[in-house]
Amino acid sequence: MQKHRRRPSPEAVRFDAVRMRYQAVIFDLFGTLVDNPSYLKGTDAGAGWDGMMESVAAALEIGMEAFRAAWSATEDERYTGSFPTMQAYLEHVCHRAGVSSKPDGISRAVAIRLKYFTGLASPRVDTVATLVRLKDSGHKIGLISGCVLEDAVNWPHTPMAPLVDAAVLSCEVGLRKPDPRSTGWRANTWESLQGTASTSVTAVAGS
Repeated sequence: MQKHRRRPSPEAVRFDAVRMRYQAVIFDLFGTLVDNPSYLKGTDAGAGWDGMMESVAAALEIGMEAFRAAWSATEDERYTGSFPTMQAYLEHVCHRAGVSSKPDGISRAVAIRLKYFTGLASPRVDTVATLVRLKDSGHKIGLISGCVLEDAVNWPHTPMAPLVDAAVLSCEVGLRKPDPRSTGWRANTWESLQGTASTSVTAVAGS
């Protein structure tokens, strides 16, 4: 009796097609590998962000209105790594808000931010399995993302980091999208991946 081969699932067929077409994949971090807090407004996670920010303002003894104004005005500095440490950045926020910084308050604010961002760096349900499958199929993996110092501190400790061959974080390179110069991120990441894979990068996932 002739045995019939089981047909592969549509998902397997699609994945095999991607494996054949692309040799490396570059991901964004937020909204791709992990959740983006700006997409979570009105949810419990969004409330967690608001609560964290209120706790930071309280630790620094800054009123919320002044805190939000100083925080918004220094967004570029956060994402381009203008300050060498989180402590230095928070001291600048205090100065901008017209409040004297206190070492104990700064330390509490740093701890609050790190605790929140540690949770934020948790991968989405299917992230690690997807990265493992890409690696097992011979793909090289890159990461290009707009990040603040807390992200950079947490990134090496995430389960995703060992699966990524080259990571470029905006706060470490001093540029953020959509700065035209940030197109160099892709070129540098491609070169890094080519150096490990001896091949070209032909796919980009995320923004």
